[in-house]
Amino acid sequence: MGLFGVFRQIIRAEGLRGLYRGILPEYYKVVPGVGICFMTYETLKMFLADIGSA
Repeated sequence: MGLFGVFRQIIRAEGLRGLYRGILPEYYKVVPGVGICFMTYETLKMFLADIGSA
């Protein structure tokens, strides 16, 4: 069937919105994780810059 066959079947059965069903819960999972990674990176960057300048 392949990937495009699956896309065709989903669009035929559920419409274009069917391709995006479930994306909101995925964002609820991903956004906090990315925020934590970004905050950790920035904190370590400042911490290591302070150590390097001392």
